[in-house]
Amino acid sequence: MNVAFDEIDFTVLLPEHLRGSESKDQLKNALKQFHVSEKTEKVNYADFYTSKLQDYFLQGDLISEVRFPKLDRVSYTFEKAFTTAVIISNTCDIAKDNERKIISKECLFAPVITLEGYVDSLKNSGRTEQQILNHKQELFGQKISNLFYLPFKDNWEDGNLALLDQMFWFPTDELNNFDVSSDRVSCFDQFGFYLFVLKISYHLCRLPEQPDRV
Repeated sequence: MNVAFDEIDFTVLLPEHLRGSESKDQLKNALKQFHVSEKTEKVNYADFYTSKLQDYFLQGDLISEVRFPKLDRVSYTFEKAFTTAVIISNTCDIAKDNERKIISKECLFAPVITLEGYVDSLKNSGRTEQQILNHKQELFGQKISNLFYLPFKDNWEDGNLALLDQMFWFPTDELNNFDVSSDRVSCFDQFGFYLFVLKISYHLCRLPEQPDRV
């Protein structure tokens, strides 16, 4: 059986250098909100983003105007489009000063859409108000494996969604030509970053999986 995302004990996954520190306790309490035994009515998304910005791109950064192949679902052809996107790749893999001797590593992104636009699409598809309300609560609680909820900094009841099942690659050398200060929309704090990594891990890799491979 797959383990539900909110049944994972995140605290045992924290690295040693964070254990016993004040920041570790803060992070542990933030992540425990998603455990069934600690479940509350609303998630507290305080300290989800940081104001201590680096002068280079980090895993989890939201970047504006990233070129990506958009699928036309009528003609089933791809066209060039631009989207806000979240960096999936590891920070070291896309670092400017990390020169590769053989081959460079390209950057993986996931497109980001507004929650408002997503809800509008649900309304247009005939979903009821109650269905949409219930679904939004699941999104706020990070219960939908392929959608990562990104709250607005000043309003946790609204925000964006990262589409984890629509990842695409982008040239790292082109990303490094972006302006970090103007093209970065936001950057995760510890809480946001660890929740992001856990959500990606759960979406892509679940152990044990249902099929028996023996």
